[in-house]
Amino acid sequence: MSTDNMLWDETPAPEPTAPAPGSLVIDKTRFPRVLQPWIHTFHVGVVQEADPTPYPNPVYSEALICQEQKKVPVLYPFGRMLEYRNNLIVITQEQAQANHREQIKMWLGEEALSNFDQACPYKERETC
Repeated sequence: MSTDNMLWDETPAPEPTAPAPGSLVIDKTRFPRVLQPWIHTFHVGVVQEADPTPYPNPVYSEALICQEQKKVPVLYPFGRMLEYRNNLIVITQEQAQANHREQIKMWLGEEALSNFDQACPYKERETC
C-alpha cells in the first residue's frame, strides 16, 4: 500500500504512563459538566498499587487486568475504582484542597464558572 495518499498519520500514539502509587489524581470522565458545574464536586483520588492476588477467578488478578486494559486502581472517598490511565490527571495537594469555585475555573474554564455564579447566590456558593 502506498503511503503517498494517506490522509492521517498512522504512527501509534505513545502509551500513557501510569501515575505512581500515592499520586493525587482526578479522572476527566468524572468532571462536573460545564453547563451544570454545581451538580457535584471534583472527585480527587489516590493511585493505589494493583493487587497481584487472582480475583475474581484463579486466572485473572487486578494487576493483570490493569496491565492488559491500561488501567490504574484509584481510591476515592466513595470506593476503589479501576480507571483508564489516559483519563487521569495528576494534581498537586494545593489543587486538591482548592475550593469548588477555584477548581471549576482551573479545570472547566470561564464559561463553567459563569454558569456556576449565575446558578448559586453569592452567600451559598461554598455550599452550592
